[in-house]
Amino acid sequence: MNEVQEGTTFSPKKWSSTGLLVAVLGFIALFGGGISTVGWDVTMASYFFGFVFWLALTIGCIGLQKLHHTVRGSWGLSVLRLWEAGGSVTSFVVFAIAFLPIAFSLPTVYHHWIGPHAEELHGGKTVLLTPAFFIARIFIYLAVWAAYAAYFRNSTVKQDETGDLKIGTVRNTRGAVSLVVFFLINTLFITDLVMSLDPHWFSTILGVWSAVSMGLGALSFAAFILLRYRNEEPWSRVITPKLTKDIGNMLFVLTMLWCYTTLSQYLIIWSGNMPEFNRFYLARDGWWNILGGVNIFLGFFVPWMLLLSPRVKANYSTLLRVTILIFVVRIIDWYWNIIPYFRQTPAWTDAAAWIAFAGLWFFAFGRTAAQAPLLVSHDRRLEEMKQMEVAHGH
Repeated sequence: MNEVQEGTTFSPKKWSSTGLLVAVLGFIALFGGGISTVGWDVTMASYFFGFVFWLALTIGCIGLQKLHHTVRGSWGLSVLRLWEAGGSVTSFVVFAIAFLPIAFSLPTVYHHWIGPHAEELHGGKTVLLTPAFFIARIFIYLAVWAAYAAYFRNSTVKQDETGDLKIGTVRNTRGAVSLVVFFLINTLFITDLVMSLDPHWFSTILGVWSAVSMGLGALSFAAFILLRYRNEEPWSRVITPKLTKDIGNMLFVLTMLWCYTTLSQYLIIWSGNMPEFNRFYLARDGWWNILGGVNIFLGFFVPWMLLLSPRVKANYSTLLRVTILIFVVRIIDWYWNIIPYFRQTPAWTDAAAWIAFAGLWFFAFGRTAAQAPLLVSHDRRLEEMKQMEVAHGH
């Protein structure tokens, strides 16, 4: 397998080594300083937030890989290797290890249904929410995603090496099936990991909402890399206004879907006005309402208005800023959804945990990205379009 050529500002090996250093220092600060200043419960809530956010980005990367291999859109070729690196086997192994502190702290994180202050559960929840079964399911989900990550990565690399078209045909077929599996597994996963933080509340749309949010985060991240390093190899060979318009359109679609699922959940709960449903929003009263308003304004109205314009999507610098905004709002959105399950006030450990997991994520990302060229060679549609554009003087 050919490694990515170093020598540009985008250096996966440096990102990996720097990420590992940041992770080590971040976790030392989180646990060393957090336990002594804000306590174990607050520290573990922060740890859980960082874990969920960066794992969501990882799952978003594997989901968009499956989408690309199903529809075979040419725009996805420009960032496919970034999604493979973000949703790699290494990433899922890292998060499986990172889940162990949560597994050993279930009475702290999932105190509603385990530990001395556990609340009474009814029906099938009693069976589902048993510690051993719960932990086993989380590891099964991660193992399934890791298996898909290994298959898709090995398939594209092998096709690059052999040029065998049959490999791509089989991958496309399996991509369509795996996309169905993705939504099924993700719904079960988000129900177990997040919804069970409050086992008396449930949402029928949370699985779809989380999948859209994950995809939006993964797409905005990959688009940022593409646009930030557009003048460097290999992306300088493929970057065109048409490509960025396609990516901008996809960002627009996912932004609309995120707003739709978020609003749908609120309207369903508001219209029913039942205690087991509206407790989710009652826990996010006070200053959380302000943060929620910021989330809606910056997460929907601003990018929606900007991405309506074809000029914005064709302007590299402007679209770059939009991707940054969308990614930052993903942080706000997940924070708004996770932390109120534990407490009503922020803590410095929230930022420390997010940074520590960011380092861990970039360690895995850079390690995988450095192992193969950053553009696939078995499909050169983007390069051909770039050459045609140059030939016509555009």
